[in-house]
Amino acid sequence: MAQKGNMLADNSYYLLFMMSMATAVCLLLEVAFPTSLFVSCGRTYSTYMQAVWFFNLAAMLYGGSPMWDPVSPLPDMAPAMFVPVPFVFWLNATSLFMFIVYAGMAWAIGTPPDDVVALAAGPVAPPGYAPPGYAPGFGRANGKHVFSEMVPLVARH
Repeated sequence: MAQKGNMLADNSYYLLFMMSMATAVCLLLEVAFPTSLFVSCGRTYSTYMQAVWFFNLAAMLYGGSPMWDPVSPLPDMAPAMFVPVPFVFWLNATSLFMFIVYAGMAWAIGTPPDDVVALAAGPVAPPGYAPPGYAPGFGRANGKHVFSEMVPLVARH
């Protein structure tokens, strides 16, 4: 177990707490805005980041690496001060991973860029609503799928 006064453990657990709070905030926002793609992506991102950070904590605190030892050979703050570096690395890696997944999904279903911009500009239309040029429930009238058809994968349970 982490010892009392261990700055490395304190900083690491604080960052985990921040990701947990981000997930809780996203969950509360998702109750208020159940069709918001951005809130769903935030929840997915923060939950995934919690899992990644749990594994990183295990390696840092209990892996036995001398790099993460705050007391040997001398008491040192360097390991605790370095904690944000892998955290930010994993934030960026998670962002890149999510971007690649969502861009790959958009490419796979043939979403034109204007649909992605339109989705980012406003909320997802309710079921049965069909804007001009779209067939209700079937995406674009010309046969291409729309990005908003992926929303059930992340926004609805």
